[in-house]
Amino acid sequence: MQNQREHHVRKRDSVRDLFSVTGFLLTRHWRDGPGGVELVFWAHSSAGPLRLVFRGQQVVCFTPADTALDPADLPGLRLERKRLRLRALDGPPVDGLYLRHQRDLGRLRAQAASAGIPLYESDVKPHDRFLMERFITATLEVAGEAVERRGYLEFHNPGVRPAACEPHLSYVSLDIETDGIDWGDPIHRPVQQERGNDLHAGRGGALGE
Repeated sequence: MQNQREHHVRKRDSVRDLFSVTGFLLTRHWRDGPGGVELVFWAHSSAGPLRLVFRGQQVVCFTPADTALDPADLPGLRLERKRLRLRALDGPPVDGLYLRHQRDLGRLRAQAASAGIPLYESDVKPHDRFLMERFITATLEVAGEAVERRGYLEFHNPGVRPAACEPHLSYVSLDIETDGIDWGDPIHRPVQQERGNDLHAGRGGALGE
């Protein structure tokens, strides 16, 4: 495993040489950055933990092509409207509405609702759309220049595509919502032990070996 990791890390020294690795997605996050939306994914791989950073991403939703929506009529929003070869579920063609930040999408939704303008898929989060458009669910192949950090490898705007792999995970993290649960009810009492694994109840729990 160590030799394999060293082999992967050495390839990052050359910008022209691409390093390719298959990983299993664990977490995903987004935030508004100076140049657009920034997406961060963490993945498990045979080369160690992977941190994938994608900067400058756009936010997109859709509206019927015959909607009277002119970006110039929305002051304060950097909105671009594009004709697409897509249709809504009920058949009519749709246009894409592209924005730089997620906060701008919130403002667009509010203005569209007050004006009676329909928007489609405006509730899809940026990181989910990124994966959906690339047909990625859990496993993916990453290709790009890897930078070795302390305990993980980091990629910036790498190429990604669906892949198949069987990860060998050691731990599972569980987030258990317990607000409003009456522990006096036998049905809702926390399970203390099952098959030798301890499950700790509360706002968050961990199931380990």
